[in-house]
Formats: sequence, structure tokens, C-alpha cells
Amino acid sequence: MCPDEQTPETSDAEAQVLLCLTRVGDQNERGPSLRRIIESGVDWDELLNLAHAARLQVQLHDRLRAECPDLVPSEVSDRLEPIANQRKLFAMHLTGELAKLLEDCRAEGVEVIPYKGPILAARLYGDPTARHFADLDVIVSLADVARIKAVLEARGYLPLHPMSAKQELAHMRRDCELAMRRARDGAVVEIHWDVMPRFLGRSDVDLIWEWTIESELAGRPALDLRGEMLLLVLAVHGGFKHEWTRLKWLADIARLIEREPNLDYGALGTLARSEAHEQTVGLGLYLARALLDAPVPDAIFDPLCRDDRILAMAALTRGRMFRADFGLPGFSEWHGTLQRDFTSHGESARLAQSRTAARRAYVRAVVRPGWNDLVSVPLPKALRSLHYAIRPLRLLVQHGVGLFTRLR
Repeated sequence: MCPDEQTPETSDAEAQVLLCLTRVGDQNERGPSLRRIIESGVDWDELLNLAHAARLQVQLHDRLRAECPDLVPSEVSDRLEPIANQRKLFAMHLTGELAKLLEDCRAEGVEVIPYKGPILAARLYGDPTARHFADLDVIVSLADVARIKAVLEARGYLPLHPMSAKQELAHMRRDCELAMRRARDGAVVEIHWDVMPRFLGRSDVDLIWEWTIESELAGRPALDLRGEMLLLVLAVHGGFKHEWTRLKWLADIARLIEREPNLDYGALGTLARSEAHEQTVGLGLYLARALLDAPVPDAIFDPLCRDDRILAMAALTRGRMFRADFGLPGFSEWHGTLQRDFTSHGESARLAQSRTAARRAYVRAVVRPGWNDLVSVPLPKALRSLHYAIRPLRLLVQHGVGLFTRLR
């Protein structure tokens, strides 16, 4: 094996604990139970570090206390409990703050769609404190950005990154969000007028407003996104922007699929194609079922199992997700992950059996430009294919000669 690949950065037991926390369906029928994994032995320091990186500390605390408190060392409980309690208290505070902000916006005639944060936690987990979030996200029309800024300023918020009027205008033309922070409690609100930076190509943001439903938050009326649009937005955020580096984002997709069994996958596919994110959504759906048992219909899942690009990206994602630095796994580690986790469905076994085909798939997945490439080297849409040449150079800068040992 190559030097970079001799020892994985984490044992799989800790990863299995986090997968168990986020797996949907009947936990007694699907995969090893949390108690059995803990009994087999885990590195508690590594587990807590991974839970922090995945933003799953609250879920870890609650499940350990509910299912196997006798197996948890007291020093681990002493470290985990105050963190979980603090997260829950802050989530409750932000939930109340969002409800008041929506009320103030209604009074000013500003239409707002809250997303992620407390409204997502309540919708998917039945409790705004059951999912980690550190700020509030709202979508408004571009014409209402100044008005919601005024509402926030009246509530004590100031721009997180102060800009002149000219700088802010340029920022709004180029980007998709603006953050404001309140000093007295550290609350941050991110104002979105699009879901992707505009220099990457404008999305049809007006379409979002056509896919809203009436909901409520803390007993007060609120807009929310229909399931199909919500899944697309979550996949773009967690998958395209952050490359599923936090398991929390994939868990949201799995829980949404479970909680809303009547999702219109035809409409979802149309939305994904219209926004050029068909592969982003496909990878999210594949990972949600393959890793977390989300009930993705066979008619959707089976074609994904035969897509070498999806399989290669799935193994790359799984290989990075539980590494301390989210680093690039070498080919041998990637191939082992592919064989272990992603070859039990139909024709997908081909990549596991042919190292030549697997190596080609691995290289294609590694050199595929991602969010960081597009943001670090902004190019006009007509020149964006140049990122396939720039990406290897950026990898070489990041990994040095270790990149070549990873490819062997």
C-alpha cells in the first residue's frame, strides 16, 4: 500500500456510531444497534471529535443516554452533556428570535421564507432543539433586502462584514447572501436572495416562491418549502457547496424522504435538471439510501446504482466524511470503501471487480471541479471547462507529491 494509505485516520467503529445515529427506519431491523457498536469498543475521544465535525453532538448525547448510558464513561458524559445542553438552549433562543423576526417582517410587509435552522428541525425531527444549527437563514426577494436589513437593524443587528453602499451593491450583484450579527447574544441571520452565488450563474430564484407551503413556527404562521424544492435546496447546500463533508446534511435528506413519502420524484428531477443539479440530487438520493436506509424508490435508486459517476463520488464522499481533515482518500482506500459500502446493488459490482475501470472512475471523481474550485478561480460560464485543467494543479498544491501516491 502507499504510505498515505496505510492507516485510515479513524476506525470504522466511530463512523458506524454516527451512521447509526442518522439512519432512518426501524433501528431494530437495519444494521447494528448503537449498543452493539459501543460494546465492540470505540475510541471515545475520536468519536466526540467526529460528532463535533459532523454537528451531531446533540443526537449522540440523546441516543447514548436513551439506549446505553451504562456503557458511557463518566468523563465522556461530563464532556458531552454540557455541550448538548448549551446547543439546545441556543436553539430554543434562536427559534424564538426567528418567530419574532418573522412577525416584524409581516408587520413591514416583507415576505420571508425561513429555511434550514429551527423550521427544518421542527419539520424533520419534531423538535427545533433536536438538530444542530448556529444561525438563522431566510430567503427574501432581492427587492426586499434593504427592508429586511432595516428590520434586523431595529432588532439590534449589524452587518457581519461592513461594506460601503457601493461595495454592498457589487456584492449583491455577485453573491447570494448577506450576514448580520447581534452583539449582545451572538445571533446571526443570513439574508439570502438566491441559493447560489450569482457569479456561478443565476438560478431561477423566482421558482422557489412558487414552491412554498403554509407552515408555522412556535405557533405562528410561516412559509416553508414544498418537499421537492426543499430536497433540491438541501442537496445544493450540503452536496454541491459542502460536498457532504458533514453527515448532518445527508441525514436531513434521509429524514425528509422518510417523513414525506409522497414526494414527487418526477417533479424533483425536473427541478434538478432546470437548475443543472441533477447529479447533485442523484448523489444525495443514492447516499441517503445506501448509507442511511432512506426509502428512495427502486425506480429512482436502481439507475443510480448503474451510474459509475455516482458510485465513484459516493465512495469518495464516504471516504472523506469521517476523516479528521475531510482529506482525499487514496485509491486503495477509496476502492475498499467502494467494495464495502456501494457494490451490493445490481451492476454496481463492476467497479469493485475491475481495478482498471475503478481507477478511471476514481481519477474522474477526484479531478471533477467542485465548489471550492469554482469559487477560488471564478471564470465566466463559457470558460468553466478550464476548471478541469486547474483542478489537478490545485490538488498538487494541496497534497504535493503525496497526490501521486494516492493515485497509485
